[in-house]
Amino acid sequence: MLSENGRYLSRFLAWWLGELRACLPNAVAGVLFGAAERLEVALDAGGARFVLRSNGEARELGRVELDATPGKAAASAARRLLRRDRAAAGHVTLRLPAGQVLRPNVEVPIAAAENLREVLAFEMDRHTPFSSDEVLFDFRVAGSDAELQRLSIEMLVARKRDVDQAVAVAGTMGLSPDCVTGPAAAPGAETFNLLPQAERPRPSRVVPRLVAATAVVTLVLAGVTLGLWFEREQGTLERLEARVAELRAATGETGRLEEKVAHLLAVSGYLVEQKRRRPQMVEILDEVTRRLPDEHWLISYSFRNGTVRLAGYSDDPSSVLRLLEQSSLFSEARFAAPVTMDPRIGKERFNMVATVAREDGAQ
Repeated sequence: MLSENGRYLSRFLAWWLGELRACLPNAVAGVLFGAAERLEVALDAGGARFVLRSNGEARELGRVELDATPGKAAASAARRLLRRDRAAAGHVTLRLPAGQVLRPNVEVPIAAAENLREVLAFEMDRHTPFSSDEVLFDFRVAGSDAELQRLSIEMLVARKRDVDQAVAVAGTMGLSPDCVTGPAAAPGAETFNLLPQAERPRPSRVVPRLVAATAVVTLVLAGVTLGLWFEREQGTLERLEARVAELRAATGETGRLEEKVAHLLAVSGYLVEQKRRRPQMVEILDEVTRRLPDEHWLISYSFRNGTVRLAGYSDDPSSVLRLLEQSSLFSEARFAAPVTMDPRIGKERFNMVATVAREDGAQ
């Protein structure tokens, strides 16, 4: 009983401190609670770029080359960067390269909102080239359409092995990231975290400044008072909970469970029908790969609402369009933007779209 009251008290203290910090000017909050610094480590092919974000401002710290730097040397180089700029590594965001993340946009029925993560995992192989057990993902609801009863979902997806390798690279530099996400330039990247909940470090709840001692004492006194009140009311709460349990059994708990089972069956039936009628993401990617010879380069690929979008480089973009038109899986292939010459590589850049047919022949 006391441990339960302690949890209530710790939650109240965390909430109260957060609200107090938000009400104070940044300068005062920095003195009382310390600067809200976050270290961002952006990985690329050969190294890691360090950026320190504090009070809404970003400051470039430098770069650690990893290819030619063994583990201990990498850790020493990272410590030198942080020590030189007097930066802390308490909160670390690890950014994966753009080539290691996918950002599919998905639409699901509003009825799936209660089991959104399970629904997205179930359909992972339709929206990405991977199955759900090969990837880590995070998502957010970008919008909803009440009339069509649909939710628009933005996702960030990466292979588990890429995330594990990136965390291991951070470990060689002596860093323990509490957030793994995509590149900083990606829209919404700040809201995603690919780390499983169980692997995210718990934030410290210790107030780091002695100047806040008076506030802490006040909070402790308030917490003791609340704890005594919780202790006194615990018996009443337990009796009320027992009564609520009896009322639930008497007023048709079984009926509500049956409704929930029917709801889940309806959602699963919809998903099975969608998987049956629509081509899998792997089928579409395989068709594009087989159709395009090696001399044509693809730099981006996306599929949404029955339309596939391709961008890349070619000596003859019109031949790419003809190859897509010859496929039974695609129709209405066309250029989505004018073809332009890229003088750096001596090839023409193209952007085109095509409609993907369902198995029953509809578009």
